[in-house]
Amino acid sequence: MSAGSKNRKSNSAKKGQDQNNSSQFRDDVILLIVLAFCILLFLSCINLAGSVGRVIGPFLFGTFGMIAFVVPVALFFAAAFYLSNRGKSVAWVKVGAAITLVVILCSFATLLFSPEIILKEVRTFYAACQAKHASGGFIGCLFSWILMKSIGNVATYILLVVLMIISIVLITERSFFKGVQKGSETIYHSAVNESRKRKERRAEREEMRRTHETQQEEQNRVLRSDKKVSGVMIDTTLKERKPVLPEPEPDEIETEEQNTDPYT
Repeated sequence: MSAGSKNRKSNSAKKGQDQNNSSQFRDDVILLIVLAFCILLFLSCINLAGSVGRVIGPFLFGTFGMIAFVVPVALFFAAAFYLSNRGKSVAWVKVGAAITLVVILCSFATLLFSPEIILKEVRTFYAACQAKHASGGFIGCLFSWILMKSIGNVATYILLVVLMIISIVLITERSFFKGVQKGSETIYHSAVNESRKRKERRAEREEMRRTHETQQEEQNRVLRSDKKVSGVMIDTTLKERKPVLPEPEPDEIETEEQNTDPYT
């Protein structure tokens, strides 16, 4: 291999590395700019961004309602994910799923906290959401209004739940049914373990009860034995026996009577 070809390869490798470093530097700068912008949006929501915040805050609440607090966080993570997966189709899919999830959250906020707004005219949605932050903003009100007019109340809730599950599955790349199966298995095993623990505790309590009853019966038996012994106690002191004298013979008795006669 000639020296010229080696130089060309080294130059191309160096040029490719320089391009990668330049692209990485550009992505870092873009992500930092997005982070600063998201922080400004969040501070505007809590009225800590001065005169700029007083303009951005009402716009966010009028557009997204109470989901305006979530928008800066979602925007930053969507930008970070797109920059780290640039050129891949999955990046656009996940960004689209994140946008859909934000719209669904706005619709839920509208239906749960301010359903009276969608009963008004469409042109009043934005102003009403600016005045009442506990809503889903113009986006949530408009999407909910379209669904309610088209498919009714119950179907609207069902469709929103299904779309939310689909968006979460696309973002996390995890199967919903596998998650349900895993969760059910976890609940089943926890129930089995809890039942086994209850049986063990019941057996321990039964063993303690039997041990207590045995001890109580033993104590009662000892008490009955003590009472019986104390009831039959007698005087066991030995008395001194008197000596037994031999009986006198008849002649001796007669002689003794004669000796004791005073008139003889």
